[in-house]
Amino acid sequence: VEFQHLNKPNISMLAYLIYLQTEVGLPVPGGESAQHAICDSLGPGSCNTTEFSQHLEETTIKTRKDCGSDTHDIIFIVDSSGSVGADGFDKIKVFLKKMVDYIWLDADTTSRIAIIVFSEDSSTIWNFGDFIDYATSRAALLQTIDNSAWMAAGTHTEKALDAALSI
Repeated sequence: VEFQHLNKPNISMLAYLIYLQTEVGLPVPGGESAQHAICDSLGPGSCNTTEFSQHLEETTIKTRKDCGSDTHDIIFIVDSSGSVGADGFDKIKVFLKKMVDYIWLDADTTSRIAIIVFSEDSSTIWNFGDFIDYATSRAALLQTIDNSAWMAAGTHTEKALDAALSI
């Protein structure tokens, strides 16, 4: 990934990580110990997934108001490494299914979704071109998310970011 790629929407998280590393001095995630270091450096409760889930509904209501019926291309990059844990990965799948319902509100939706799951390697489990029609695609995507297995291996975020560049 080069600097010129940072203006692409699917690389905005990479830009944020580079900012954290260069401006704030936080390490870029690269394994369980690095992820724990980020959480520890952000302070107690910063990586509390329960609190995040509690604010999900409030956030999505605001997103609906702000985004309206605009068209968006959204890529979810999902960590399936060992440090996430089986329960954590199940929570991620619940979150993704909620997001599908928030993004694809009805048959008039024009937003597109892609999902990349990564651990030692990355896999695009849903691509923008997989959309057929609202009813068929929604059911198929929810089933694809349900069928996603926790990979439980190392954390190679760079492979997921490279996959996002090719979408």
